[in-house]
Amino acid sequence: MREVIISEREEGQRLDRYLEKYMPDAPKSFFYKMMRKKNIVLNGKKVSGSERIQTGDQIKLFLADETIEGFRSGKKAQEVDLGAQQMPQAKRLEKGARQMPQAKRPTNGARQMSPAKRLEKGARQGKIELQQGHYDRNLPPLQIVYEDAQFLVVNKPVGVLSQKADRNDRSIVEQITDYLADNAADDTFRPGICNRLDRNTSGLIVAGKTVRALQDMNKRFKERTICKYYLCVVHGSVLKKQYLKGYLEKDSRTNKVTVRQQPGPNSVPIATEYLPLQQGMYQGESFTLLQVHLITGKSHQIRAHLASIGHPLVGDVKYSTKRASAFDREQLHQRVQLLHAWQLIFTAHGKEYVWKAELPDNFAQVLRRLGMEIK
Repeated sequence: MREVIISEREEGQRLDRYLEKYMPDAPKSFFYKMMRKKNIVLNGKKVSGSERIQTGDQIKLFLADETIEGFRSGKKAQEVDLGAQQMPQAKRLEKGARQMPQAKRPTNGARQMSPAKRLEKGARQGKIELQQGHYDRNLPPLQIVYEDAQFLVVNKPVGVLSQKADRNDRSIVEQITDYLADNAADDTFRPGICNRLDRNTSGLIVAGKTVRALQDMNKRFKERTICKYYLCVVHGSVLKKQYLKGYLEKDSRTNKVTVRQQPGPNSVPIATEYLPLQQGMYQGESFTLLQVHLITGKSHQIRAHLASIGHPLVGDVKYSTKRASAFDREQLHQRVQLLHAWQLIFTAHGKEYVWKAELPDNFAQVLRRLGMEIK
């Protein structure tokens, strides 16, 4: 256990921000998990992380010194002493036995210790081995936009998968599952996401924390009772609001879609509405910031639909022209599409919900370069 007393110089900060500075190598989800389990307390009380610390406040960290120093020193610890206060021993053994891969039977006839026995022996010594990737530093910490007993809404960064594409991938689903593991009302229920975004599209992802919430939100997305608004920057000047219709056909071999005006044998109808928000110029080229209302929500719909009318997204190498892609890469330093799932709006039980995700840094930087901003 370690005790930290807040000085006058440190007061006024949010507790979770202070902890991030105190243990900079720890993932944000780790702090919230430890606060939920009362392994991190403020003045002896359970906390959420949003509290403002004051001079003389006492923070107690019921963590092993090796854990704390591992997250402070920049060393990636292979073993972390979680201690009995973080997880009851029986639960640690049960969880560890489920996760530990089966060892091969020794060829010399010696008796092999079972995974549960190995865990029990390790637990008696006060240590358990973290599974590889449990606190994966290759992914940024969850950016939580909204949370209640039913839903968790996060802001997915660029470059993070919504779901696994390969068994060894780590996606936003695994992050959310880790975050919610200790709060699940039903141990047999695995939290799931209700909407998906392309790897290089940032923005709002909604997860259901209960079976009922997951089913309810999936139904809302399917029946299109949720208004989905995106932000994107496109090449060219778009001067007026427009409602586009068409038919989208996907080529599974190239993972690319084509927008047509007439239906085909494998096409699906799509509808996209966009509203120009601001105009910008850079190096003699014109650009427009669009608010896009995604009505149908098919794969690559926004990117392909806008490219089909001569306004490809900045950074979109798949659907843009060679000239526009070269400009984006060389002048704007963008190699991924500037597309952000910005807002979700819906009404439930007489209450209107409005969830909004902050722009990623690369998107905001391009807006500044083009003389635009989101107010």
